[in-house]
Amino acid sequence: MKLTRLTILSIGLFLGLTAVAFFVFQHVLPNIEETRNYRENAQLLRAEINKSGLAKQRVEDAVTLISEKADEWNAIMARHSLPGSLAAGGIDLAVNEYQLTVDARRFRNSVQAQLNRQLKYGGVQVIGPEIPMPTDDAASVLASYFNYSSFGFPAVLYNLGQVTVTGTFDQIMTHVRGWSNMPNFLAVADGLQISGTSPNMTGTYNLTIVGFIQSERVFPPIGGAAATAGTTGTTAPGGPPAGVNVPGVPPGQVPGRGGVGRDEEE
Repeated sequence: MKLTRLTILSIGLFLGLTAVAFFVFQHVLPNIEETRNYRENAQLLRAEINKSGLAKQRVEDAVTLISEKADEWNAIMARHSLPGSLAAGGIDLAVNEYQLTVDARRFRNSVQAQLNRQLKYGGVQVIGPEIPMPTDDAASVLASYFNYSSFGFPAVLYNLGQVTVTGTFDQIMTHVRGWSNMPNFLAVADGLQISGTSPNMTGTYNLTIVGFIQSERVFPPIGGAAATAGTTGTTAPGGPPAGVNVPGVPPGQVPGRGGVGRDEEE
């Protein structure tokens, strides 16, 4: 049978379309799908890279913020912490405990003087609190009065209770706000209540002051010092070791017992 031209063209067209379909389904469409997957993966990778950059920036911002807050706190502590010497209004905790019992009284009196100055701020009249006296016990003065055992660092904490002041409204408000600027201490005055009529008004509030002591080191526990003193034979039991400067206390006598009394110190 002889094929006609139309038949031949039809067969050729069919075979051509079959080849094209095979090429499209076997090569073109898979390549398109693969290209789309590559693009989606590239977008995901770019998103992750952007996240990494943002995370790095957040870390850098956090480090900067921490540094700024540390600088702010250091500035606060430079003004509101106690120096490590009596002459500067603070106290040296590196001395022997027996010396510390004497120095603690002087420190207490210094704190009272600083408190009295701050109480007069604003021009008010004050019925003021008193700073408590430290213990006479050399073995516990560091732990009890300077709270070393409780806090893990030396600091004084005075809950002074209620303070009563009289004056005008402006004087009372200036006085209370002034506690935020008290040198050497962090002071909290809260619960302010004002009564009366101007110019003779009365204000009451609760006062707490905290003093962080700038001390690089403290003297070792009293047990070691007492044992050393007991073996030298140069001091009486319970007395200060030889060489300790305790003004007003005869050699071998315990500070605060027959030596410098509370009234004498004040």
